[in-house]
Amino acid sequence: MKYIIIGLLSLSIFFSCSKKEIEQEKLPEIISVSKGKVENLGGSIFPDFILLNRSDFEKYKNGNNSKWFINGNDKLFFIPSEDYSIKALLLTNKKNTDRGLISFFNIYNINFKDEKNAIKLKNIETDKKIRLGVSKEYVENIFGDPDFPVKNVDGFEIMYWSFTMSDDRKDYMTNHLTPTIIRGKGFSVEMTFEKNKLINLMYAYDVY
Repeated sequence: MKYIIIGLLSLSIFFSCSKKEIEQEKLPEIISVSKGKVENLGGSIFPDFILLNRSDFEKYKNGNNSKWFINGNDKLFFIPSEDYSIKALLLTNKKNTDRGLISFFNIYNINFKDEKNAIKLKNIETDKKIRLGVSKEYVENIFGDPDFPVKNVDGFEIMYWSFTMSDDRKDYMTNHLTPTIIRGKGFSVEMTFEKNKLINLMYAYDVY
C-alpha cells in the first residue's frame, strides 16, 4: 500500500526503537517536510484532534484490547506519551501489512493486526469535522492550499500542510489521547485521497 506507507514509514525512521529513547529525544515532524520550515509555511492554527469520550478512553487504558479504535472500515491509531497526551494520530480505511510499521506500533503495545479486539466507536470525526470520505475541497476550506505540490503516487493524491500552533481556544484542555497545545510548536498534516475521497489522515504534534 505505497500511498499509505510513504507517510507512515517516516514513523519508524523518526522514532527510535524504545519508548525510553523516544521520550528522551526531541521528536522531529512525522510528516515529510523539511525540519525548520514549519514557521514559514501554513501560518498559525489551533491544531485539529479527535476527542474520545471517557468510557472509550478507559477501555483503551484498562481493557484487554488491541490499543486502537475501529468504526466499520475506519481505523484510528494514537501514538501516546506516558501521560496519555499524544504525539501523532493516524486515521485510515486501508489495510497495511508493512512489517516495519507493524513493529513500530508494537512498541506502543498496538496490535495492528488484531481487528477483533479493536475498540469500537460509533463515529470517528475530528474536532474540525473531518472524517474519511470527505473531498479535497472540503479539507482545503479548513486548512487552505497545501504547502507543497500535491504528490501523485499510483493514482493517489497526497497533500501536506505544516503550521505553528496557536493556543487561542480558552475552552480546550489537554485530555486523554489529545495533544498538548503549545503556542509556536509545530502541527503537521498529511492526507491521502483516492478519487477525491480522503482515505488516510495523519496529524503530528511537536510536543517537545
